[in-house]
Amino acid sequence: MSNGNISRRANIFPFPPYLNYYEIIKKKEIEGKRIYNLFKMRYHYNYPEFKEEIDEEKLIEIFRNFFNIPNDFKIIVFPGTISALSTIFFTLFDTNDEVLVPEPVHPLLMISSEISQVRLKIIKTYYYNNFSIPLRDFIEPLINPRVKGFFIFNPQFFSGNVYSDEEIERIVFFSNTYKIPLIFDETFSFSTFKDVFFNSISKLRINHNYKFLVNRIVESYSGINLTFIATTIPLYVIIKRYRDVLFPVDSLLINSAYSFLTKFFNTINNVRQKIFENADYIYKTLLSKDISVIKPHAGPCLIIKLPVKDTDKFIEYMLEVFEENGSSVFLMPMTEFFIEKEKGKELLTLNFSNIEKIEVEEGMRLLKSGINNYLKEVL
Repeated sequence: MSNGNISRRANIFPFPPYLNYYEIIKKKEIEGKRIYNLFKMRYHYNYPEFKEEIDEEKLIEIFRNFFNIPNDFKIIVFPGTISALSTIFFTLFDTNDEVLVPEPVHPLLMISSEISQVRLKIIKTYYYNNFSIPLRDFIEPLINPRVKGFFIFNPQFFSGNVYSDEEIERIVFFSNTYKIPLIFDETFSFSTFKDVFFNSISKLRINHNYKFLVNRIVESYSGINLTFIATTIPLYVIIKRYRDVLFPVDSLLINSAYSFLTKFFNTINNVRQKIFENADYIYKTLLSKDISVIKPHAGPCLIIKLPVKDTDKFIEYMLEVFEENGSSVFLMPMTEFFIEKEKGKELLTLNFSNIEKIEVEEGMRLLKSGINNYLKEVL
């Protein structure tokens, strides 16, 4: 039964768990406490105002050229990630069909699957091996007639792990064998570190046309709600038709995104350098006998394992109790990104790709100090 005019599903909808923390951070900052937020999901970039009217094809061209997307992939622009993923899911899958996804799971994927009434079926991964995709023997038992898709973040969003050729080949093998569609989010492929090889879905040998490349670069780095989908021609027609009718993109969005990307691509080396430096500093600063850090291969995030039993309680302590000179720090507990929440109890994640050096340095100092105080005062 619904409660008044509010449906049951409205109360169980999987809103991103970091939103509750953002509300606490805002409240604390109003009270005068400085919180270094190291898990910003969007970065508001200063992009130039557009001086001419840009059509969608010109925006697509600059995106295609930068990410080297082959011409046999047609590109569609959507007003945000939720509309893009929901359209893919609605087009490919029926109600209660299942999509295989390695954990930890991105909250935008949880939301899109809920809207589309598609079930996420988890491929279990583990901290001790950098959340690598398991061997075929562990994946095959998960496949049944209701499994209609694979969704892969590469680089992996939370850990910054770039999947090896062998890992990707395991997914491609099952996709080719059972004709299961592939959806790859490759937003942060531009940020792979210098000694890491990245293998895009657009280059893989897939023997069917059911493949999608998703890229949220504009949304992630500017706050502009625009997402790119690249797919093969048979699927392009119906996807674009849904986009045109349900999620039209206005000229202001197109022009704003073009202005942003023009500046962003021109300064991409500086952006990459900041990502590399932040990741290296965090890794070297935190790694110790008590704190374990997965060394990322790319942006945007990395994962830290703390010597505490419950990172939700630790972060609550950092926001409500701990402070030095009126300041504290926020990182995101990982419990909500696993089906088995216990797997995330000792883990935190932070987004190092869109924070400034001073935030990194102060954030790490406050985190180490907070851990020491927490272990003394609470445990």
